[in-house]
Amino acid sequence: HWRGQSGVDEHAMESLEVKVNMQRQLIEDKTNHLNTLVKRLQARDMNLIQFIERANEVDRMKAAIEERDRKFVSRERTLENLRQENGKLKDENLNLLDEKRKLNTMLAEIN
Repeated sequence: HWRGQSGVDEHAMESLEVKVNMQRQLIEDKTNHLNTLVKRLQARDMNLIQFIERANEVDRMKAAIEERDRKFVSRERTLENLRQENGKLKDENLNLLDEKRKLNTMLAEIN
């Protein structure tokens, strides 16, 4: 019984070691990426605060553009609906004018 438990413990330890190594590699990769970004900022003579301020400004500008796009799409949809409604009203007007003409003809025949 103890021998079987020891095998399970060894497997669990190996599994944990693999997970720890994967986490270490991930941290190392992230650190390398951050170091690369810091070097790029330094090359542009920017510090992190300036970069964050610019990034926030870009986000605000993107949000404003997206809002204008949404409004434009909404207005285009409204305009298309109004055009369709206008077409229906024109057709209805033509039908009413035709009925009026027929009615006037009938009244003229009666009188």
